[in-house]
Amino acid sequence: MRAVSIRVSEETIAFVKQETKKRGIATEAEMWRILIERGVAASEGTQAQIDALIKIGVQSLCLTQRFAGAQNESLIAEAREDARSMLDRMGMI
Repeated sequence: MRAVSIRVSEETIAFVKQETKKRGIATEAEMWRILIERGVAASEGTQAQIDALIKIGVQSLCLTQRFAGAQNESLIAEAREDARSMLDRMGMI
């Protein structure tokens, strides 16, 4: 293992001390490791969920475009304009 140095608020330090005692963990260093590992795992899980949602969204978009294209090509252009407008209102573009 490698030692790292970080600065955290007094409230965070107090929380770690309290959790260490409450859980009966031998050292605060072990509690810090647990918290960091859980944070990393949560971040990785969140990214995996985001990636899955993007894939589903892209697949749905492609299917919808093929469907609309088979009916009327102008529907695709209109849908793109609707999407741009909605994304603009959401502050994403």
